[in-house]
Amino acid sequence: YEESQLGLFAEETSREGQRRYHVNTFAGFAAKLGRQGPGGHFNEVILENRPCWLYFDLDFSKVANPQLDKVAVLEQFRTLLRNFCFDKSMPFNESLAIYLDSSTDMKFSWHVIVKAFAFKNNAQAGQFVAKLLDYARQDHKFHLLFVRGDVDDADATVPVVDTAVYSRNRCFRVISQTKFGKAAALKLQDGGSIVHSETPTGVDVLLTLASLVPTGTPMFEHTIISAHLRHRPGGVCSSSVSPGGKRFLDWLIDDWDNLRSRREGVQQHPPTKMHIGISCEDGCFFVRSDNNKFCCQKGRSHKSNGIFFKVNPEKCTICQGCYDSQDCRHCMSKPWTVPSDLLRFRHAS
Repeated sequence: YEESQLGLFAEETSREGQRRYHVNTFAGFAAKLGRQGPGGHFNEVILENRPCWLYFDLDFSKVANPQLDKVAVLEQFRTLLRNFCFDKSMPFNESLAIYLDSSTDMKFSWHVIVKAFAFKNNAQAGQFVAKLLDYARQDHKFHLLFVRGDVDDADATVPVVDTAVYSRNRCFRVISQTKFGKAAALKLQDGGSIVHSETPTGVDVLLTLASLVPTGTPMFEHTIISAHLRHRPGGVCSSSVSPGGKRFLDWLIDDWDNLRSRREGVQQHPPTKMHIGISCEDGCFFVRSDNNKFCCQKGRSHKSNGIFFKVNPEKCTICQGCYDSQDCRHCMSKPWTVPSDLLRFRHAS
């Protein structure tokens, strides 16, 4: 098989984020899902430095934004994309956009695959989205596309367009699939001129994959995107890091880079590096971050103060702190869960 015929697919196997990975031809994977029908837990993996279609993950908390109407939000998104392309002189065929919905009573959640634009890699797709959001911020008529991220937020500043989904080797849910332990499947709502079946077939699975770009497809070229833009390799540093420790640090780098992108937009940064540091008597250990100073307490990156993490392997939790004694007062964030399989390594302090 040629490389362009093969894809990587991730099957969720637990609520804690564990996945089983499968290598298959796109055609073989799609045929398998077509036979199985809805209800699985598969994601396509949008590999770094492989072509992809323009794709979007639109989401917001309905609890934090009870006044928002989903129809109005989607219409503003469609108008934004149409106006942006027109003003930048980019030919755009709206019928080549596919809309899929997995919303619940608590969360608005849509995927959009735009087959009008193919990119050399998803870093370039992310840069396109960053420019799109910059355009939206300059016009108040797109105000519905910026929301409160939490019920306690005073201002609506978080974009409905999730900018964290353009990281390296990104998992992106496949049509008719659910998250593990959840009931809401990703269902087709508007297939444009591309997908017409009410019940997804194997062919429909193929047509809705963001990572399947046929050989010979013209790549997006425009002055708003550097033709040479690629993902920079992430960095992992530690004086005595084991393979298991490296896996944990890789996860933490991706998690924290994604959070920074979500809050601050996709930008070019030096590679994030993480260093495992000292251990405590209670079994916890610390991790220092370089080149990523995003702080939960501040809600954005520090300019000079660094950040660190405290990891509790026994409870499988992690929390973030910083060295800012004025704004953040050395406070620690609320702990969040680390997949237990990532902490099965021995750390020598």
